[in-house]
Amino acid sequence: MNYFKLNAKSELRELLLNLAKTSTLWKNEHSIDILDLTKYSIDYDSTINYFLKTFEARPILLRFPPNTFYRFHIDATRKCTINMLLEGNDSHCYFGKITEYEEVINNITELKYDENCYYLFNTLEKHAILNFNNYRYLLSVGIEKHNFFTVLEKYKEQFQI
Repeated sequence: MNYFKLNAKSELRELLLNLAKTSTLWKNEHSIDILDLTKYSIDYDSTINYFLKTFEARPILLRFPPNTFYRFHIDATRKCTINMLLEGNDSHCYFGKITEYEEVINNITELKYDENCYYLFNTLEKHAILNFNNYRYLLSVGIEKHNFFTVLEKYKEQFQI
């Protein structure tokens, strides 16, 4: 399983998008701009608060420039994330399986983000980002100590899904 749409609407989108567009504290890591949110109070959103407290998650914003492709990869340190697309509806997020020929990816599926929705994202599966004409802004709450399936199971138990 590559992702799971959480049963919650965000209370943070407008606030985070404004922060993303006005902050001067972006840092570049691996050719992606990252804004650390640990010093910002975003825990009033009940969904985010649950993941921050239960899984010691680290919230960041990601900014992808226009006309970029972030190739298929597995995250180095994060086992899964809670993601919400803030802006960049002309971008695409794909999952796929690498074949015996590294140049060929098959079983491609696309995560099409719904507005103001959170997704549990399996970063241990190969995924890629294709971004077109505009900046792509994404909230990404990283979980390093628990894998996708453990987090999903605990989330479903907590919220009786």
